[in-house]
Amino acid sequence: SDISEFRMRTYKYNYLETTLKGIFPRAWSVLMHSRILVLVDCSGADQLPEGCVEKLSSVMVAAGLKSGISDCFTDLFDSPQHYQQAMIALELSSKLHHNDPVVFFDRYKLWLCADSIDRQMRQMYVSSMVQKMHAYDMENGSQYVETLYHYLDSGKSLAKAGEALHLHRNTIVYRLERMKTLFGFCPGSSYEDMQNYLGCMILELEEKGY
Repeated sequence: SDISEFRMRTYKYNYLETTLKGIFPRAWSVLMHSRILVLVDCSGADQLPEGCVEKLSSVMVAAGLKSGISDCFTDLFDSPQHYQQAMIALELSSKLHHNDPVVFFDRYKLWLCADSIDRQMRQMYVSSMVQKMHAYDMENGSQYVETLYHYLDSGKSLAKAGEALHLHRNTIVYRLERMKTLFGFCPGSSYEDMQNYLGCMILELEEKGY
C-alpha cells in the first residue's frame, strides 16, 4: 500500500521498516514510488519462512496498510516483473473488495485472466448455466451465482462456503439442491467446474463495475 503518510511521519516509517526487518531478518528493502519493496531470502525453499505471513498480517492491520506478495524468483533482474505481480495482486484485491491485509499474486492469477478479457467479449466465456443462474438472481433477488462461486472456491466444501457467506451449511445444501432443480447444476468434471468458476468470476467483476 501507499506509505506516503508514513514518510511524512518519520517515526512511523522507521517503526515500519524496523518491524519488517524483525519479521524478515534475511531481507533487503528499498523505497519505490511511495511503497516499500522487500526482497526476502527464502533460502532456496521457494516459500516464505514459517509464521511470517501471520506476523506480517498483524503489522499491516495495525498500520492500516496492505501487502502484496509476488511469486518467488532467483534473479534480481526479474525484480521489476515481480514488483508488478505484487501490485497486480493489490489492485485486484482492491477491485474485488477483498480485505485480507496480505495478498498473494498466486491467488489472483485466474482473476487476472478474467480481468484481461475484453469487456465486450466476456459473456462468451460465461457458461450457459451460469448465465441462466445470473438472470434468475437478477429477477428474483437470489444469490445462486455467489453461492456457486464460494462453493467452487472452497473446493466444494459446504462448511467453508457457509463460512464465507455467513450461512449454515444446511442452507448451502438447500441452495445446491435448488440449483439442480432450477438450472440442472451437477458438480461435474474439473473442466466444467473451472468453466463455471471462471463465469462466476467474470460476473463478479462486472458487478463491481470492472
